[in-house]
This record gives sequence, C-alpha cells and structure tokens, in this order.
Amino acid sequence: MRNRWKIAIAVIKAIVIICAIIIPVVIVSHQHGQNIATKATATTYPTTPRPTNDSISRPITDPIRPSTTPTPSTEVLTNPDTCPNVQTSQRFDCFPDTDKQNQNQCLARGCCWIPTNVANAPSCFFPANYPTYTATEQNVTYGRKFILTRNQRFSAHYSSPMNNVNLQIQYQTSNRLRVKFADDTKTRYEVPINLPVMNLNQQAAKNRSYDVEVKTNPFAIIIRRKSTNTIIFDSSVSGLILEDQFLEISSRLPSNDFYGLGEHEHQSFIHRDWNWHRWGMFSRDDFTGTVGLPYFPPYWALGFHLSRWGYENLDQVEQIVEEMRAADIPMDVQFGDIDYMRNRLDFTYDPVHYNDLPAFVDELHSRGQKYIIVLSHAISNNQTAGSYPPFDEGKTKDIFIRHANDSILTGKLWPRGNVVFADYTNPSGRTWWKNLITDFHKTIPFDGLWIDMNEPANFVAGSVTGCPNNRFNNPPYKPKAILGNYLYDRTICMDSKQTWGNQYNVHSIYGYSEIEPTLEGCRTATRKRGMVLSSSTFVGSGKSAGHWLGYNWSEWPSMAYSIIGSLEFNMFGIPYIGADICGYSNNATAALCNRWMQLGAFYTFARNHNGKGFLPQHPPAFGTQNAANARKVLLTRYRLLPLLYTLFYHATTEGKTVMRSLMMEFPKDKIARIISKQFMWGSVLLITPVLEPNANSVYGYFPDERWFDYYTGIEFTGKGNVSLNAPSDYIPLHIRGGSIFFVQEPANTTVYSRLNKFTIIVALNNNGTANGTFFWDDGESANTISNNLYTYMTMSCDQDQLTVNMVKNSYAIGPTLQNILVYGLNVSVIARTTVGGQVTRHKFDSNTKILNITGANDNSLDYNMNGGGFTATFSQFL
Repeated sequence: MRNRWKIAIAVIKAIVIICAIIIPVVIVSHQHGQNIATKATATTYPTTPRPTNDSISRPITDPIRPSTTPTPSTEVLTNPDTCPNVQTSQRFDCFPDTDKQNQNQCLARGCCWIPTNVANAPSCFFPANYPTYTATEQNVTYGRKFILTRNQRFSAHYSSPMNNVNLQIQYQTSNRLRVKFADDTKTRYEVPINLPVMNLNQQAAKNRSYDVEVKTNPFAIIIRRKSTNTIIFDSSVSGLILEDQFLEISSRLPSNDFYGLGEHEHQSFIHRDWNWHRWGMFSRDDFTGTVGLPYFPPYWALGFHLSRWGYENLDQVEQIVEEMRAADIPMDVQFGDIDYMRNRLDFTYDPVHYNDLPAFVDELHSRGQKYIIVLSHAISNNQTAGSYPPFDEGKTKDIFIRHANDSILTGKLWPRGNVVFADYTNPSGRTWWKNLITDFHKTIPFDGLWIDMNEPANFVAGSVTGCPNNRFNNPPYKPKAILGNYLYDRTICMDSKQTWGNQYNVHSIYGYSEIEPTLEGCRTATRKRGMVLSSSTFVGSGKSAGHWLGYNWSEWPSMAYSIIGSLEFNMFGIPYIGADICGYSNNATAALCNRWMQLGAFYTFARNHNGKGFLPQHPPAFGTQNAANARKVLLTRYRLLPLLYTLFYHATTEGKTVMRSLMMEFPKDKIARIISKQFMWGSVLLITPVLEPNANSVYGYFPDERWFDYYTGIEFTGKGNVSLNAPSDYIPLHIRGGSIFFVQEPANTTVYSRLNKFTIIVALNNNGTANGTFFWDDGESANTISNNLYTYMTMSCDQDQLTVNMVKNSYAIGPTLQNILVYGLNVSVIARTTVGGQVTRHKFDSNTKILNITGANDNSLDYNMNGGGFTATFSQFL
C-alpha cells in the first residue's frame, strides 16, 4: 500500500522481529515438489552505485512521486541462468497479479518465466540471489544501520520504487530485535502507534539470544537463534520489493509449525496450507494484528452476556430476561442492539417500542446486572436541522471524513437516508464522541459500549457519489484475498481525508482510532472501569477493548473454528475474546446450542448473540433440559471466575495469554502443537468440548503431565489421546498438576458471587509440589493496579505445607476462606492439619488421595485472609 508502513510482529520462540508489513507476505516451508525446468540462457545482473551525496533532503510533500525507473530497452529478455535450479515447491511469486502477468513483463523484472502444471504454483518467480538492492553499512551504537541502493535496471513491479532505503537494525533487548525499512529520500506515512525506539546514543543490548547477518550484494538479512543456530528469518530466498503501493519481503520458515495469521476462519490452529495460499489483511468485516498489554475487563464482564438483533420491543427483552431468571441461569449482561434506537440513530432510544428503557436498565442494576448498548460510526445527515445534535455539532466542529475535493463524504448504513462518517483521528472528533457518550449516559445509564462495523463499513461502494478513478481507489495491485471488485467495496473511498492521513493509509486503523475515545467516554460517563467491545481491531487495540469473532454461522464447524480464532486473538494481545455462542446466522438446533453453551462458558468473553429473523436461542428457548444444562455449565464458569480474573491480571501486567493453546504450554510435544479442539485457561485448566453432533464422548489429548478431574479431584491416569465420557450435560475439564488457584461459590450474577466464600484448590505435580497466584480488587474501579488498590498473593505447596505469601494487601477481601482441597497427596493417611497455626478439621480419602481441610463439624473454616500471609499444614503424624 502506498506510503503505508504497517507494523508486524513475528514472534518465534524468544525472538521478536518488528518490520514493515508486507503485501503480500511470501513464506515457504520446507516441502518437496517436482521441479519443471526449461532451458534458459544465462543473464548477468548489473548493479547501480549509490549516489555520493549523503545529504538527502526529506521533504514532506506529495507522497507519490513519478517513477524513476529507466525505460526498458529493446534487448531480448531471457530467463536468468539460475531459474532451472529453483524447485517448483520453492518458488516465490514475482508477479502476484496473475491475471495480468505475461512472459515479457516477468522477464523485465529480472524474474524467471517457467510455466508449471503444479496447482497455484507461480509461473513467474524470483531467481536465486535476486539483486534488488545492495547495502552500504554505517556505524551506529544501537545495532547496525545500512543504506540500501536499488538496482534500477529492472522495471518497477507496480508503482514508484524506493531507490534508497534506510535500514535500522536495533538490538533493543536480549530477546527483542527491531528491523525497520524507511525511504531515505522522503518522509512517509507511519502508523501512529508507539513502539520501542532506540536513539543514536543508546547501546545495543548485550547477551543477545539472536545473531544478525547482513549480506550486502545482493542485500539480504538472516536472523539466527543463538542457542541452536537455527535460521528463523532469511530474506535471501527472494527479492525485496519496496514501492509506493507494493511491499514484499520473503523468508523460508525453519519449521512447518506456524501459527497466528489472523483474522481468518481457519480449520486448524496450526497453518497447514502452504500451497501459495494468500491471506488478506484489510479491514472489511474484520482485521487485526495486535500487540501491547491488554486492558483489564471489569469482573462483571467475565459473566454471561445475552444479546440479539431483532428484539422488536422492550417487552420482548423483559420477557427473555425473565425467562433466564425463572430458569435461574447465571447472567450478568443484557445487550441492546440497534433495535433500541429511534430510527437507528446513535444516541437516541425508541420512545414507542422502548419507552421504558431507562427504567428497565435501573431494574437490571437493582438485580446486580448490567446493560451494554451498540453504537455506530455512521451519523445520519438528513435529520431536521437543529434536531439531531450528533450531526449538528459534528458538522460545526468539522469532524466528518471528507472527499479529496473537500466535500463531506456521504454513504449509507443503518439510518434511513444517508450518513456521514466520524473522524476519530481528529482531536475535536474524539472530544465530540466522548461528550456524546457522557451526555447519553444521563438518559440511558449503560455500563459498557459495543462499537460495531467500524472497519468502517458502508452499504454502498465508497460513497453515494462513487469514488474518483485514481491510484488510491484503484491501486496498481489489489491483493486477490480482498473481496470485491474495488478496494473500497463495502467501505469508504480510499482517497477520502482524515486527520491522520487519507483512507488508503489509515483504513485498517479506523476501528483502532475509535476504541480509545470510546473507552474514555465510557469511563467518564460511568465513573467505573467500563467495557468496550469492538468489531475492528489493530495493533494495540487490546489495550482498550475486547473483540468478538464476527458474524458466524449456526453450524457445528463454526463452533469448532471459534476455538482457533480465540486462541489467535490471545496471541495478538486481545485475550478478552469469544464468538457468538450458538451462532449468529441461521437457526441453531437445541443440540448445537447445548454444546456451544458448554464451549462458550469457557470463552473469556461469553455472549450468546444471533441475528434478526432467526429463532431465539437463549437457553430456555430450547426447553427445560437445555436451560438446566446451561445453568450447570455457567455455574461452573462462575465458580472459576477468581481464576479467570487472576489470569487477566497477568495478561494486563505481563502480556500473558488467558485462553491458551496446548502448543504454548507444551511446545516440545509434537502432538500438542497441532491440537485445535482443546485449550487451556492459563496453565491450569484443560477444556475438552464436544464439537460434533450426536456424540456422548470426545477424544482429548493429555500431555505427559499429572492431571486431575476438575469435578471430582480424582487423578486422571490417561495419557495421549483418550476417549472421555461426555453426556449432553457435561463438558470434560481437567486440572494440571502443579497448580494452585482460588474458586468461589457461584451465584446468578457476579455481584452476588463475589460475596461468597472461597476455596483454595491445590493439585500436586509428580514432584509433590504446586504453585499459583491470586488477584483481587473491587472488580469495577479503573486503574486499581496503578493506584495500588488490590490484593495479590503467591502460593506454593511442597509435600506437606501450603504457603500463602501476601505480596500486596491493599484491598480488603470480604469473603472468608471456606476450605482447602489438596489433590494427589502421595501418603496413606493425614493425621493433623492446621491453617494459620490453628488446628483444623479435615477429611482424607486414602483411595482418591484427596484432602479437604475444613472447620469444626465439617463446616467452613471461615478463615479471614486480610491479616497477611499464612500457612496450611497437613501431616501424617499427630
């Protein structure tokens, strides 16, 4: 894309590589294939010397310059002599616009033209040692720096090439490396997201876990992991193409085990399609690539959410909520989709069909429940002048996106007539948006905000008047993975203007720009931590919002694929994630929804949501058995919320994943690397959902560790692939040995569950040890961590003693400790137990090896944990 240096982060073991995103990214794994070669005539490559003048100016002017590529000569072009040596399976595409390629254009690029009958293999591909650039090194202290000079003999691929490139290789930490390419002759657009930067006076990190090799002629960069000398990135396999509207860099992977290209619906967590498959990265319905420490959701946001588009009036909403209460199903949040609005206008509510909405929200609050409303980025512009403040004030403040000719761009979305689009990159636009949120909260006292279709979506292509035919709206190369005939299909014109730049540059960060002011507005309005759920996300979006996986299908495969998407978003730094439980489109069956409710109870964001015109799918809609099963699994979730909340503490302070793949916990286990239908909460809990119809059992994979049945505490002795009993009201859950965590007696909302007593569960590993942590605060105030308004404990167990260390004791824990459960004790008898130095009652089963430490008469310990750290002992001797 023109002038767009997106940021990508590839994490391979401990090495982090930061570089410009490439369109397309070409990655080939080690595979074998037949090489179809033809005879070629030798061709030599000339090089172009770098200009001697190092004082090149960087004017901030028109970011597109005329091509300086020499006019091709009339000489007869032939294949480079190395072409036949490139195996078909190792071809890197030199002409991705396959419907426009031909032999002459391919050869003019200095590439190989050898047609093949291998499916999807390119006929035009890079030869070995393709000489796009040569490199000249300059001395720096932070790492290495090079000026790259382009070989101008070859024609440009799609647009004006960058003839001189500034390459910075920053050794930032022992485990983090930043590689940045930038045009050396002019300032270009860069995504306004802060990333670690080293200045000229900083010193390179020492004791680095990586080595960097730079080849100068032709240029290539090779990165190795020091501990094994494994090459983890190698650009020498293909050409480096840096042009105004096309960027390409390539590497061969050291392994077939590759993960994390999102957001796309994958059939496996590990990527297996290496047959020149292309993944598009452009926000239409969703796109993300995310890094940064995630935001900390309020405790209630970890409860169960219910939503749908198509509640015709408030009576229907009240009826649904009442049915959930009658079935005693835990539920914390009711959503309001666009049905609640007057004529689908933001910051209004329907005075006819939703007349008592404010009172309904107050009623929810009185029962310990919350209400979240949806908002759109598209503002109606055809209301009576002076009657609709969002448009009137926005026009006055000049915060709507404009065409290149400076007229306000109009499109269509939910409101009748036309709409205009807010520019959240405009400081005045951010203030306008936050003020609208704050003012509307005085009318509808919502608790969180859902910002939907902020890719930005548009029901017409570009605008109601279309888009000019220029290099932005019709670029020389449009990735084939992007749907539609035009880049602006289902969105706005690419040459339209925002404060941060034109839409071509800022399109994929539109949602990102909306998220932060939305959370700020929500927090100002509610005076609490608040919650924001965003459709579109980008690098850093996880710092202010959660995400859901988009509009899925009420089908069994979609349910299975949702695990993969959720695991990927945890890798992207958005751990608050889930899919629409039971599916959004089509009518869910009772059997599907029953199993999906069980899986969804272990999404970090657990919401049942479906579309207009489809049958209701809240649990009671399918009868008493589905309702009872949903209640059972949600009570399990609510009992485990102290663990989930603690995992989010580690996510927001350390960047750890919450929903975690087995691959990340057991990277040396080759079978664990390919598991896509199981996942873990942190390193503690293994979830094995049933994902197929008519099944009363499910196969689960158990790595070579100690495992315990969550429901009974009995050790599970199976290893490898094991068939698990799973009747319709049951989802298999297993605790990993070596874990310590808190659970809490559940209730039908988190407000009431937080009042109940705690239990500590200790599951010993093969060495008879375990450890864990516990975080607790008020669950709803903003910035409790930075303001030190929380309590944090570390816990360890070694043979016969549990030690609880109070690291931070700045928030009083209301509930007391009811009991302590210890699983896997390798003894035949327990004669004496103590907690905090006081002798306690206990029960020990010598067959199951389960110890339960309780109070007198087998009642609650009622141990107050606000006094600091404590120990619990369990001895075989009096």
